[in-house]
Amino acid sequence: MKDILFLKRYVESHPDNRMSWYLLGKEYEATGQIGKANYCFNQAGDVYEAFEHTQIPAKWLLEAAERERQLIERQRKRIARRRWSMIALMLLLICGISGAPGAEPTDLQLPLEVTKPQKPQEQPMIYLVGDKEKAGTAWQQAISSHMIQGNPGQRAVVLELKQRGSWLLWSHQPQVMGEVKQQEDPGTSSSHRTYDVQVFDPAVCDCTPDIPRSTRTYIAKWVTQIEEIQSLRSGIMGYQQIYSKKPAQIADLTDSYPRNVMAGNTSNMRSLFTPLNQRQTILGQDKSSKQESEDKQSIVDSPGALTVNMSTNSAKMLFDEPYKIVIDKQNHRLAVVSGRVIWRSYEVGLGGDQTPEGSFEISEKVKNPNGKSNGEFGSRGMTLSDTLYAIHGTNEPASIGKDESHGCIRMRQADVEELFDMVPLGTKVVIKKGILPDDLVEPQQPFKVRPQQGQNQTNPHKVYKWLN
Repeated sequence: MKDILFLKRYVESHPDNRMSWYLLGKEYEATGQIGKANYCFNQAGDVYEAFEHTQIPAKWLLEAAERERQLIERQRKRIARRRWSMIALMLLLICGISGAPGAEPTDLQLPLEVTKPQKPQEQPMIYLVGDKEKAGTAWQQAISSHMIQGNPGQRAVVLELKQRGSWLLWSHQPQVMGEVKQQEDPGTSSSHRTYDVQVFDPAVCDCTPDIPRSTRTYIAKWVTQIEEIQSLRSGIMGYQQIYSKKPAQIADLTDSYPRNVMAGNTSNMRSLFTPLNQRQTILGQDKSSKQESEDKQSIVDSPGALTVNMSTNSAKMLFDEPYKIVIDKQNHRLAVVSGRVIWRSYEVGLGGDQTPEGSFEISEKVKNPNGKSNGEFGSRGMTLSDTLYAIHGTNEPASIGKDESHGCIRMRQADVEELFDMVPLGTKVVIKKGILPDDLVEPQQPFKVRPQQGQNQTNPHKVYKWLN
């Protein structure tokens, strides 16, 4: 389809190029569009006759067609490179206008634990692109950001999340669109700063992208820690919703059943708890610039933490809402979402019309329901709004993707254990039809937390009779 679209545009601007008409006709013919193919062959005239009806050696014809195809492809890449060069030039001009010293910072700084301190310029500023048509805005922000202009050697990395309809798919290996680095020249004035702009797209650079290892390593760490931030934020908000107060310490979130808001934590979550808990005090309220500045500073100053830079738009994209579970009865999918972002999407077993539609919340989380890790409910169970419906494991994995339950949501063991660790008590659950894409969003390494010391999440005093 990509070749057809390009060839269509090419023959529109080169209507006398009969070889191009012939190649377009062959593309249509290969896709079964015979009427369009015949029209193109008519336009190709004697080229079509030469290829299809004469005794010219096939080798010569194929070589001629291949040369023409390569010529067209080179022209397509030149056009793409020229387009990106113009975009980069315009953005650099914008940068020179908008990058005056003293500009207000526009980036959110979040702390991530690391094994050793790093200099600010060793931490790339992350810019997420969710909509292809907004890629230019992300590049403009990356080039003209306060952080880059304030630190020679500072890098910015532009990452793309795949889009499916209105949804954005989270990935442990997001597409690296490019990298911007301010050249280290302390004697250069702010109006004459220069930048290295690298676009990691084979179609644009006509090359095999060579993404620096340091960038790959940083992104891998960043992705995992962003998930920890979102899980902890959701846990803090879930606790506030249930108990109408803030948790005083992280142990409040990791109590034993039935107060096990979270299944456990990580060392990084323990470092993040205080600054993130402070942020929740003004969550959803209008903040003055002074409040926002003080709020950011409290996070930057948190002990044992590293400031990780991410644009405000990127942070809003990821953290605008806490985790929510969405279940699509039509395609047997269960997704963990926040805002437009799908963080995980699993295949599940349902009960057809016996699985209710509507809004619920996780009112109970239990390990090894009925004292078994391999029983009918598997190793984890999460009750929906104190009903007999639940999200749980199963000892019938062949039922996943089918309507064989009596109304509950069945999950594979590895999936339900990851979900149990990710989402807190109080998480909203929405069950509908036709609201999720078919894509499965799976991690390279499952999200996993460690239970707090002494945290018991079993309930031997109750016999569960969920509608399995």
